[in-house]
Amino acid sequence: MSKEQTIAAMNEWMQEKDVAALYSSRERTEDELRIYELMDKALALLEAQEWVPVSERLPEPGQEVVYYFEFVGCWVGQYLGDGTNNVFGGKFGFLTDDVTHWMPLPTPPSEGG
Repeated sequence: MSKEQTIAAMNEWMQEKDVAALYSSRERTEDELRIYELMDKALALLEAQEWVPVSERLPEPGQEVVYYFEFVGCWVGQYLGDGTNNVFGGKFGFLTDDVTHWMPLPTPPSEGG
C-alpha cells in the first residue's frame, strides 16, 4: 500500500468512526481513546512527510528542510528566501530557482529512544 493509499484509508476510517465524537464520549475505554489519538498522530506524521512543490508553497524563512533539485538530488539545508523567492542554502553554497520541492525535517529522536 502506498503512502497516499495509507493516508486515504486512515482518513476514511477516522471519518467512518466519527473520531471527533469518540474523543468526547465517556463510554469509550481509555485504550480505545489512546488508539484514536495514536491514529491521529500517525496521520499527521504521514502528511508531514510529503514533498511540497515550491510552486505551491515555500518554507518559513530560516526553516531547515530537505530540498530537491534535479541535477544533484536531495540535500538538507535552510530556506534563505523571504517567502517570495526560491533561495535555499546548505554546506556547499546556495541555490536560486533550482529547487523544485522541499519537505520539513523529521522530528529528532527523543533521548534514549
